[in-house]
Amino acid sequence: RATRWTCRSTATASLRSATAAGSSSWIYFTWAEDTKKININTALADELAQLKGIGKKKAKTIIEFRANNGPFEIPEDLMKVPGIGPKTYEANKDRIAVE
Repeated sequence: RATRWTCRSTATASLRSATAAGSSSWIYFTWAEDTKKININTALADELAQLKGIGKKKAKTIIEFRANNGPFEIPEDLMKVPGIGPKTYEANKDRIAVE
C-alpha cells in the first residue's frame, strides 16, 4: 500500500525522510513558533494567545492593562495583570520579551 506524503515544514521533511528510509530512531525537533519570543509590549491579541495559559480573553486583558498602565518594564510585570499569576509566568518566561 502506497503512502502519500505532504511536506509542510522542514521538520516534517526530516521526519518523512527518516521514516521512508526505515529509521527506527526517534527524531526530536521544536517548532519555530514554540521558541519565538513574544514582546508583551507590542504583541497583538493573536500573538499573546500563543502563550501557554493565555487565551483571547486574557490577551485582551493584557492589552488593556498595557494601555492603562504603560509598557511592561520587566517580563515579571506580566504577573501584575489580573488573572495572570506565577504559574502562567513560569510556563512562559522563556518566551516573553519586553524590548
